[in-house]
Amino acid sequence: MLAIATFKQWPLIFAEYHRILRKGGYLEILECDMETKRMGPATTEINTKFRESLRKRDIDVEIAINCSDIALAAGFSEPDHSFVSVPLGQWGGYVGRLMEEDVLMALPRLLGKKVENDTNEVIKDEFSEYRSYLDFHTTVIRKV
Repeated sequence: MLAIATFKQWPLIFAEYHRILRKGGYLEILECDMETKRMGPATTEINTKFRESLRKRDIDVEIAINCSDIALAAGFSEPDHSFVSVPLGQWGGYVGRLMEEDVLMALPRLLGKKVENDTNEVIKDEFSEYRSYLDFHTTVIRKV
């Protein structure tokens, strides 16, 4: 759901999940952490700008981690939270190349501006040099 809801909207969304889910039903939520891990200088700068732009719009940049707390407040049982790290760049093989492509294609939309080709090349180099990765968080909740 990456950056679709504000801080105030998330409790309402989870309340709606709770309302429509049958008793005993499960819901699995998959969210990408909005902070790249092991970043180089250019990637750090872009990631910082991205997170700042989301915060200015009152968007929870740590929703992937905060899902469990919001689910508990909405009345769900003890959530099961886990994450998997996914490589970014050539160093990560096929999956790493796909993730790199996705991130580079999303940058202009996420930052709200044109990203120069040389910037993309620097980021690609940093992904491989620093062995960057993203964490994808899964939260499974149950209505009791």
